[in-house]
Amino acid sequence: MSISASFDETYAETIGDGEAEQRPGTFAVGLDIGGTKVLGVLLAADGTVVDSVRLPTIRGGDGVVRSASDVVRRLAAAADLDLREIGAVGVGVPGLVDPETGSVHHAVNLGIHADQFPLADRIAAELGGVPVHVDNDLNVAALGASFALGPDADDLAYLALGTGMAAGVVLGGELRRGASGAAGEVGHIPIRPDGPVCACGQRGCIELYASGSALARRWPTTSDVPAPLLVFQAAAAGDPRALEIRHDFAVALAECLRIIVLSYDVRRIVVGGGVTGVGAPLLDALREALTEQAATSPFLESLHIADRVTLAPSDVPIAAVGAALAGLRSE
Repeated sequence: MSISASFDETYAETIGDGEAEQRPGTFAVGLDIGGTKVLGVLLAADGTVVDSVRLPTIRGGDGVVRSASDVVRRLAAAADLDLREIGAVGVGVPGLVDPETGSVHHAVNLGIHADQFPLADRIAAELGGVPVHVDNDLNVAALGASFALGPDADDLAYLALGTGMAAGVVLGGELRRGASGAAGEVGHIPIRPDGPVCACGQRGCIELYASGSALARRWPTTSDVPAPLLVFQAAAAGDPRALEIRHDFAVALAECLRIIVLSYDVRRIVVGGGVTGVGAPLLDALREALTEQAATSPFLESLHIADRVTLAPSDVPIAAVGAALAGLRSE
């Protein structure tokens, strides 16, 4: 699997053309660490995904370090590589991250409750000094999506729809984190001033209306099938209540995308996360809502927001790939 020829350009720019010729066997590892799993990929300099490994996440600081290190070692062993042949390890984790120091702050999904856990330093020490870069999982997913989709995706927002919602933003090929790291926290933009109180303390935030948990609240189920899939299946079958819920969800999500475009004017918006398991019907409903909203505004119509939206590619582990790219860029 090869993500993009632009990976090779980034690799050469990062370590220098001359050094690239001297180190043709240098690889990068990207790790996507979540609350239940660590997915790692080994990337060659041409952007080819050589191998991938998935292991359960061991919770707690020491456990996460051990899980991450085990994945890197397994990838290296499977490719018959010495760890010194790995030029960089990039790590994407949920929560607050200081990419300059590689410290993680209160990553509760990982069982890390320390104010400043030195994740990058700990993994690097475990791997014998291999350079390690840690970043937020949405940031690396945005970077991975940008490269996976090619050269016209250097201005892009990656919007993750899961229990909540948030975005990673790439502008001119570079991640936009913001002055306090809050760039892309679109799920906490209020759109209904009289709405319910959000976990963030505000009222009527977008993620209360356009997320997997929002659909689950309106369509409770004891089935193992996720609520978003059930809602869209019922709507396709003509269920009036499901049709209403699908419409409300699509309208709120379209409002979110409109805010992203008006804030950043990105060329592409890639929608990912668990809700996208719905597939094409989600994209169709979203584009329909965007088209309806633009019909009453020549200004919005001129922006062609519906044409900018796509679902995340299902055949590329974009967060892990983006983590590898972030690791290379940090060196």
